[in-house]
Amino acid sequence: MTKKILIINSDSPHNKGDQAILLGNINLIRYLWQDAKITAISDNPTRDEKWFGIEFIDQKVYTLNPISILKLTIQARKFDYVFWGGGELLKDYTNKIAPIYWFIRILLLNTFGVEVYGLFQGIGPSKGRFSKFLIARSVDMTKIFFVRDHESRTKLISYGADPKKIVPGYDPAILNTPKSSTKELFNEIGIKKEFIENSIIVSPRRWFHYTQSTWTPAIIQKIIGRSRETKSLDTYKNNLAIILKQIKDKHNVNVIFFPMFTSKSEGDTEFSIEICDMIDCNDVIVVDSELVSPESMLNLFSLARATMGSRLHSSIVSISAGTPSVCLYYVDKGRIFFDQIDARDQCFPIEAILTDEGLIAIGNATSKILGKDRVSKPHENSLKRIRKELLAIFESKFENDKD
Repeated sequence: MTKKILIINSDSPHNKGDQAILLGNINLIRYLWQDAKITAISDNPTRDEKWFGIEFIDQKVYTLNPISILKLTIQARKFDYVFWGGGELLKDYTNKIAPIYWFIRILLLNTFGVEVYGLFQGIGPSKGRFSKFLIARSVDMTKIFFVRDHESRTKLISYGADPKKIVPGYDPAILNTPKSSTKELFNEIGIKKEFIENSIIVSPRRWFHYTQSTWTPAIIQKIIGRSRETKSLDTYKNNLAIILKQIKDKHNVNVIFFPMFTSKSEGDTEFSIEICDMIDCNDVIVVDSELVSPESMLNLFSLARATMGSRLHSSIVSISAGTPSVCLYYVDKGRIFFDQIDARDQCFPIEAILTDEGLIAIGNATSKILGKDRVSKPHENSLKRIRKELLAIFESKFENDKD
């Protein structure tokens, strides 16, 4: 019997990393139920149905409209499984509203008798006691809560969540692999194949510019003027431009900026353009990534010589596509992923770029991976291992209900 599955996804309409996660979750689900009828949520359903090959409910992922929330809650009762998947949803380091929002959403589903499965989420840093309480209660309301690493499980248990609910695993985006055909890719982005094959792809995130763990989301801070230029942000931009200039000259590579979060609230495209202007070279391009499908993104990353990003999923997409990556992580999820693939020497806390020593170390690590053809064999073997483990973990919890 065909399974009807609803994914309550994260911000996949606008976040390329969340698109990679959604694609990975679809691959994960189809591993068990090949003919499953999968539905997710998007405010751009026509585009996303074409990109992902599943059905979409026309609704904003993060909606405050009570009618929309209630309507989806009622619809959820018609599905065999409801998976709550994607990214790092339960945390308060961006703002303290997110744990409240998701607690209410899951409480409503719970109240209407809908069993929810958390689908390999990461648990980000949280400071507030109330946030931690709500996060733990949200997890306790699920049937099973899969997380993407052991540290996320440890955090949840320390917050008071039921350990029996929490199953550690990996990020589903690792399941994605590029297609062999690249014709559509070049039509989408308008860059010649030769240019891409001698390039480093860079996916930076603006950082050091807003107050964390407040009640005010970053977009509101920007509107009211609390999001600001700081000395650390200036140093970050200047040093990133310095590294890229050095790398470009030393290895004679092109630089392609690929913004991972295209919404104006995050400003990855704007930030990429700022750094691009500081490099001031003809062979530097900023891709309009809003127009690039998740499969084309994988194809693009597979052709580059190396990548660098402060958005973790730019590195996950890259390594899954067979291209080595350096990551400047702003929370521990970056370090954790590179530990999982035995590549700790290729990731750095983002604060490292603010120092001369860090600048040298990051430059050396990037030069090192540019000297390799593709992902080194140990990392390739690690990726194969964790892919196999992820599928086995997921399958083990649905042993009696698979195809």
